[in-house]
Amino acid sequence: MKIKWKIHINIIIIHYHYYHNMSLYAEKLRSAAALLNDASITEKIEEKIKNYEQMLKMIKTSYTYFHKINKADHCNEVYIDCVKQNGYTIQYIAQEFRTNEIMLEAIKQNFNAIRDIDQEFRTNELMLEVVKQDGNAIQFIAQEFRTNEMMLEAVKQDGNAIQFIDQEFRTNEMMLEAVKQDGNTIKYINQEFRTNEIMLEAVKQDGYTLCNIKQEFRTNEMMLEAINQNYNMLHYIDQKFRTNEMMLKAIKRCSKAIVYIAQEFRTNEIMLEAVKKNGNVIQYIVQNFRTNEIMLEAIKQNGNAIQYIDQKFRTNEMYDLIIELKQYDSFKYVPANYIDIYYQNKYCSFELKYNDLNSKHNALLEQLKNALN
Repeated sequence: MKIKWKIHINIIIIHYHYYHNMSLYAEKLRSAAALLNDASITEKIEEKIKNYEQMLKMIKTSYTYFHKINKADHCNEVYIDCVKQNGYTIQYIAQEFRTNEIMLEAIKQNFNAIRDIDQEFRTNELMLEVVKQDGNAIQFIAQEFRTNEMMLEAVKQDGNAIQFIDQEFRTNEMMLEAVKQDGNTIKYINQEFRTNEIMLEAVKQDGYTLCNIKQEFRTNEMMLEAINQNYNMLHYIDQKFRTNEMMLKAIKRCSKAIVYIAQEFRTNEIMLEAVKKNGNVIQYIVQNFRTNEIMLEAIKQNGNAIQYIDQKFRTNEMYDLIIELKQYDSFKYVPANYIDIYYQNKYCSFELKYNDLNSKHNALLEQLKNALN
């Protein structure tokens, strides 16, 4: 029973896709054939439909194939079928035969089809559909025919569309949407029209946008957000405007950001955070600023960090850490005789502990025997 139901469902799905994808002209011809109820006519119509649908496939690759459709067959359904395949087909359809539906379908298929529709025949719906597909198409619509909704939709689709809207027609909402979509579009907005919110949203979208904002207009929140987006942005902030929070944030994002911080401005917390993330960055910290804790944390994170510590500053504690953490790749930096001594001492230590425990165990047994007697 379940198998039969599956077969019926599959048949329904096949029929749905067949009729759903059927061209309008093919549907029209089949309806006519059904009314005539003549097998020979139906056969000819099916052959005609087969050739027509093959032609639609060709139109999809190049709109110039539209000329190959017999003019006697031209009708509203044919026009819709063709523009659905290739929007550029609209240029071969005389204006007197274009309906709103035909023009809308052409634009839905390819927004560039708007160029082949004269302004007097463009509706708000057509122009809105165009900018929803590609915001930059707003440049092909004269300002006098633009609505706030159109311009807003354009920048929502592509922030760069803001460059095609003169400042006098921009609203704060438009500029905000533009930078939310692409932070770098702030370069198209003059400083006098930028609000703190606009600048902050721009750097939230792309940290590099900070480069397009002069230092005098940057807030700590903007700079911190830029660093949060991309640690490299610390490099574009002058030291006198940096806070410990900014520098620490950059290090937390990527330990290599320490190269952008001069030694005199590095705190123990900053250096410690850097080596905890990547032990090898200890090579960028001058020896006389390294504490034992910093060197040990570097080795703990990556045993190979010991290669950047001069022999005279290496301690047994560092060697022990490498051995205990089993950082075998770093054993080459530990003196061979030290490794042997370490394991011998460890074995001896275990042996002493074992003997001690064994003595205590025997003493307890002796006490127990005495108590029982």
